[in-house]
Order: sequence, then structure tokens, then C-alpha cells
Amino acid sequence: MLETKPRRATLSLLLVASLVTLSSCYKREFGLVRDTDLDQVRESIESTLVAEGYEVSPYPVRKPNVLVTSALSASDVADAGVSTKFEIQRRRGRVKVRMRVASRQHWSLFWWLAGPHATRWGEPLGERIAETLEPWIDPLADAKESGDSVAHYVLIGVSRYRTSDFPPLVSPESDVEFLRHELARGGVEESRIHAITGRAASESGIRDLLATAAAALSPNDVLVVYFAGRVHSPDGQRIYWVPYDGDRTRPHGTMISSRTLDAAMGTSKSRRQFVMLDPYPDAKTVLVADGIAGWVSTTRPVLSSVEAGGLDTSRDDRSRSPFALAVLSVVSGNPAVNAHSFAAGVDRHISGEFPDASAPRLFGRDAKKLRFSTR
Repeated sequence: MLETKPRRATLSLLLVASLVTLSSCYKREFGLVRDTDLDQVRESIESTLVAEGYEVSPYPVRKPNVLVTSALSASDVADAGVSTKFEIQRRRGRVKVRMRVASRQHWSLFWWLAGPHATRWGEPLGERIAETLEPWIDPLADAKESGDSVAHYVLIGVSRYRTSDFPPLVSPESDVEFLRHELARGGVEESRIHAITGRAASESGIRDLLATAAAALSPNDVLVVYFAGRVHSPDGQRIYWVPYDGDRTRPHGTMISSRTLDAAMGTSKSRRQFVMLDPYPDAKTVLVADGIAGWVSTTRPVLSSVEAGGLDTSRDDRSRSPFALAVLSVVSGNPAVNAHSFAAGVDRHISGEFPDASAPRLFGRDAKKLRFSTR
């Protein structure tokens, strides 16, 4: 009985030490294709680290696929006490790279700050390594290893409307068909692509399609919703998507609001969403930041092709939306992304190929946290 307290004290100290260790690390994993050459991956990671200015410690003979690097500057307060370890593994036919960033800067007095310190320091390095590993990334394996989501697409396009309140448009429906076809041709499973256009894109049709797609999500999947068509703001603040049967006098109940999407996700195993708007404001609507931001939640960043306060008039004589082309370009070139890097890719494509088009804008502070495989 006399030994019980010392043992309990020892176990408590071990538990506290374990919690401190876990809370002071930033971890990320990358899933690679099975036939990856491990030596080539190690050399590429090492070259990237050296090019970025890191010192890479010699790897042990017994563990040739382990790399360890310290911070850029051990004398810099922001870098002191940080180290990164990379492990390149092939086990049971699966290849992955494990990245672990540890911080001991605050252990002495403020150990609870070590975790945020490691994350703040490790996230940008992780993005740089992701770019290096892109030639070997297996999108689905990477999504599973890193906790990323696999994208399920809902594509909505409305070019013509039941009432004359909303004049017809040129490209929304053709944009959706174009995206649907190209996504499938690029390797996205047909079961993960849901498209609706024309008269089928009524308020009830869109609502039912969103619910069907949301119900198919696994807990770690993301619902990527693309809408091309007119938007309406009855009060200059809230923004509604106008479906085929939208009624200007009764936006609530005949148009699509953020609550419609919330309701559709109600029975889903996942709450993760990424909304992309390619809107044509009607003559009485000016898109304002508050209106678009009203669609944003902690699990739903929003990327809009129209910058707040301006109207997109660049497509009057175009058969294909610059935004749709930019979206497809990012999906084709980046199998695994986060919402923030996705938006940056769309912006780069539009500014390079369509300098007269309005710049897109991303809403949502947690956009970097929403990672997903686009294919």
C-alpha cells in the first residue's frame, strides 16, 4: 500500500509528459502511388529543404529514408526549439511520407504554447513539401493518410427562367455540362458528380439534389458546390441563388438560400462544404461582402467570381465562363488542395488568361483547413 502513491505519481507524470509531447507537435502525412521510388522522393525532399535554406542532418545508415532538419535560424526567437522529421515508408503495399514538427521553445514555463508554435511553423513547410511531392501523390491515398476529404461535386447551372423577371443568360448551363464532362474525363467517378440544369434546376430540384449528394458523403468527405446563374438580393444584404422557377416577389421559398444548403446537409455524415459562385447579378443587385459572407460558416468557405461591390460584365460576349475554365484548370493540375490554394489557383488562371475579368474572392478564415482530393 505504501508504494501505491509513488506509482500513481509516476503514472501521472508520464501521462502529463505524453500530453505535453502530443500537444507540442504538428503532423502531416502524404499518400503516394505504389510504384514510387523512395530514394528519388528522399532526394527531392532533401533538395527542397536545402533550397529553402534548411540544414538537413545526415540520415542514419539503418534508416536511410529518415530526414531531420532544424529551424532556419536557431538564434531567431520565432524558430528556436523547432525541428522537423520526415519518414518515407513502404508498408503493406502503401507508400507514405510522414512529417512531424516538434517545438520545445515553451516547454519550461509555457508548454501549452508549443503546439501552436509547431503548427505555425510547420504549415507553410508542409505546403512546400506538398508541391515537391505532387508528381508522386496518389489523390485518394493522400486524402486518407492526411485526413483530407474526397470531393463530391454538385454542379448547378441556370440559363433560362420561367418568368421574364430574369432575362436569359448565355453560358451557365453549357459551363456546367462542360465541367461535368471534363471532371469525368479527368478521372472523377461518375457517382461523385451531380449536375442539374434547365427546368430541372427548380428550387425543389436543386434542394433534392443537394440532399442526395450530401447523403452520399463519408464522414471525411467534402461537398463542392458550383453554382452558375443569376443571384438576387431583395434587401441589398442577403443573397439568393435564382433557380428556374424563382419568383422575385417571393425569394424565401422559391430561391436557394444558405439555409437551403444547411438543411440539405442535415442528414449527412459530413458538414464539410466548399461553395463556388459564378453569379450574374440582376439589374437591381449589387454583390456586397456581407451578402456573400452570409453563406460562410466554419465548415463552408465560399469562393465567388465577382469581387464584392462590383458586377461581372466580362462574359457578355463569351461562350465559356473564365471562372469555369479556371476551376477546371485547378482541378486538372492539383489533385490534392485546400480551399485557400484552390482559390489562389483560380485567381492566377483568371488574371493570366482573362485580364479583363473580375478577380475572384475567397470568404472564410478557415479555408486552409479544408483540404480535399479533387479527383
